[in-house]
Amino acid sequence: MEAEQLDGRLIQTKAQLHSTLKLVLGLDDHYGGNLDALYDVLTTKRETLTITHGRQLSEHLGSYATSVQRVLSDAAVANPDFHYEWREGR
Repeated sequence: MEAEQLDGRLIQTKAQLHSTLKLVLGLDDHYGGNLDALYDVLTTKRETLTITHGRQLSEHLGSYATSVQRVLSDAAVANPDFHYEWREGR
């Protein structure tokens, strides 16, 4: 199982979040760059994803960060091979 990290301090926009997720998770060019596509991908991957500095990510993305957390949680329930951790940071 792969273990990947995403630093919330470095993400400023939704588009940047999805392009970073694409890179970090090794997604192909067919990745749609939205929350539905993220859920679809995560329910098929064998992966551990840690979001560090989640508080900063939430400051940058507002309610979209809450939606991302929901997608991560839902994907983890649907796929026992996907795990995530959301670390708030400072």
